[in-house]
Amino acid sequence: MNVLVTGGAGYIGSHVVEERTANGYTPIVYDNFSTGHVDAVSDKVQLIEGDIHDFNFLKHILGEYEIDGVLHFAASSQVGESMVNPGKYYYNNVAGTLGLLDAMRESGVEQLVFSSTAAVYGEPEQVPITEDMPLQPTNVYGRTKLMIEKMMADYSRAYGLRYVALRYFKGPEARITRERGQWFTTPEGIPCLATFHPSYLLRLTGQSQIAAKWEVFHDLEAVKAKVEEQCPGYSWNSGAPVHLFELFRKRS
Repeated sequence: MNVLVTGGAGYIGSHVVEERTANGYTPIVYDNFSTGHVDAVSDKVQLIEGDIHDFNFLKHILGEYEIDGVLHFAASSQVGESMVNPGKYYYNNVAGTLGLLDAMRESGVEQLVFSSTAAVYGEPEQVPITEDMPLQPTNVYGRTKLMIEKMMADYSRAYGLRYVALRYFKGPEARITRERGQWFTTPEGIPCLATFHPSYLLRLTGQSQIAAKWEVFHDLEAVKAKVEEQCPGYSWNSGAPVHLFELFRKRS
């Protein structure tokens, strides 16, 4: 099965490419490298530099590679930036996905897995969050993802699109087989390492009120054993918010 992975050179997308390859799929990575990295993709995987706003080229790729389904990870994804530069997020996320949906429709591709976010729930009244809780995002990033979910529902009713939206939290762990986590740059131009490999030793300076919650998507027991081996005393997946300084102290 040939699957087009938009944003496949990014953090989550590149991990999914590895998993799909290992399970017998043929992923074709489609990325503009605005935040993705060429070296995040195996040289055994077809890598295409392209933008989801380039409708004609995207449609050409869907046909040339006989794509059966799309895994859609391409997006702007920094919550803070979305609040100070909302136009970028509505353009990249909403308008970009609309172009993708139309390219898929005209190419006869009917299957889509969409990388959504738990931010569509906003500030929930209770935890854990269940799928049927109210959708009330409190930031532009979450609103763009919810708009896309509604677009997909409309395309499903009108054109027969078959889709799944994955509303996950932050996945802050690189796979044991990977050398990098997720790098990004803040709106102020500060480079940050948001996710990291257990073997990294990191030093944090400055002040932060950021909290993090742990979530692991692949082979939980194996990853847990590896982390405990390398980081004795590490508190795994407690579900409670962790101050960033405490997070780094546990990693050191």
